[in-house]
Amino acid sequence: MKSLIEILENTARKKPLKEMIVSPEERLMYFQVINRVRRLAGILAHDFHVEDGDRVLIQLKNSSQFIVSYFAVLEVGAVPVPLGIFLSKNEVSYIMKDSEPVLALSVEEFLDKLEGAKIESGQEQVRLLSMDEAGQYDNVKKYLKHVRPYYRKNKDDFEKIAVIIYTSGTTGYPKGVMLTHGNLLANLKASVERIPFQASDHVLGFLPFYHSFAFTVCVLIPIYVGATIYIRPSVIPLQKFMWWAVNNGITMFPGVPKVFYLLARSKIPLWFRLFNRIRMCISGAAPLDENTLQNFEKTLRIPLLEGYGLSEASPVVSANPLMGVRKALSVGPSLEGVDVKIIDKDERELSVGSVGELIVKGPNVMKGYYKKEEETKEAIKNGWLFTGDIARIDEEGYIFIVDRKKDLIIVNGLNVYPREVEVVLESYPKVKEAAVIKGMTTTFSEYPIAVLVIQEGAETSVDELNCFCQERLSPYKVPRRYYFCDSFPKTPTGKTLKREIKIEEMEAAK
Repeated sequence: MKSLIEILENTARKKPLKEMIVSPEERLMYFQVINRVRRLAGILAHDFHVEDGDRVLIQLKNSSQFIVSYFAVLEVGAVPVPLGIFLSKNEVSYIMKDSEPVLALSVEEFLDKLEGAKIESGQEQVRLLSMDEAGQYDNVKKYLKHVRPYYRKNKDDFEKIAVIIYTSGTTGYPKGVMLTHGNLLANLKASVERIPFQASDHVLGFLPFYHSFAFTVCVLIPIYVGATIYIRPSVIPLQKFMWWAVNNGITMFPGVPKVFYLLARSKIPLWFRLFNRIRMCISGAAPLDENTLQNFEKTLRIPLLEGYGLSEASPVVSANPLMGVRKALSVGPSLEGVDVKIIDKDERELSVGSVGELIVKGPNVMKGYYKKEEETKEAIKNGWLFTGDIARIDEEGYIFIVDRKKDLIIVNGLNVYPREVEVVLESYPKVKEAAVIKGMTTTFSEYPIAVLVIQEGAETSVDELNCFCQERLSPYKVPRRYYFCDSFPKTPTGKTLKREIKIEEMEAAK
């Protein structure tokens, strides 16, 4: 196969009557999904004139609409650009200006924000198409009566860009990760060889599909093996979720550490132990601590596999095997065909067991950052992707992440780069300098803390700053706590020494 759309077509041809998507709204078989994809592709091609290589924004909640939209864009040879549903107008505006899309697919809930982002970014050419019936906007149902299904015969897309995923950058601005069809196909094949998904699996899909880990594990892999995707908005409350999981025969449970931490501390009813069919849980998007791993497997008696990846690697780099050795605190060996090594600050390879930066090479490494040649050159050197993560590799090839990317804060599996939040805070006239650092809850969840130096003679409040941030940042990026000081500790070159900022002392002084 040479394109992602061929995966869906191949499974739909082999298993047309197999259920592909089960959601609160509907149940769809594979042949129904591919038919919807081709009808929407017809609308995109014939009515909106979307062409090969065009970028199309997709801002939708987890639903059959998201999956159909994604593959319809691929069917016409265009490039999906998935957007987080919690992005602020400012964030959408930046991505819109950077990616220069011709169309945005969404629903009424988000269309006004997209319209505002169009104006703010100067991208007036972007048309908005609603997947539901939205009054003032074009909507799919209006075109369905006269639609001509679209089927592109030549799908030799292997080297073409399959998706652009915007990930927050350390500079404070998002970067578009360009992944080719070849990148994603190679990663799918290697991931399934390591983690044995089966056609009989019922895969839980509650993680946000716009996230690279979620879309791969909850959507692409199930389609690749011909499994069924069960869409659920949340796993909270846990008791209700457990009942639902038993009733729907869920067998594969991809999640994030916080969910597994909560389950490990929950009272597990006898009926769940007797009738539960979950054969494997997969943890990604954030580090999994050893206590959670041990308590979860002891309490629920279900294997919990931790993996490691990043959007720039399509995204899976390594994973612990279901059968064989699983080492505590390890993210497992690298996938087949993916090379990894540890280097020092001078980019020299280190010996087994040494701690340094983890770099990755393989067919899953991104094409580059969209319209950012310098950042691409910094990230990829001689085919090696520099992850920025600090790790060690033991004699059996198991990777141990020692520290995540410098300063990175992971909020419920979503990346928050402090510099992005600092740029927003420092744009506020009353703020002279801002430093955003990591806080940790008692349940090992991370969150951003803002420490601020206020302009001389100015006065502000937490509520005032919070409102300012909420208008410009996704909710999970907004600092949960604010502290004020007269100045920051600095290096001789003027760089802020965040590790020397003493939150405890500020707390005590309150």
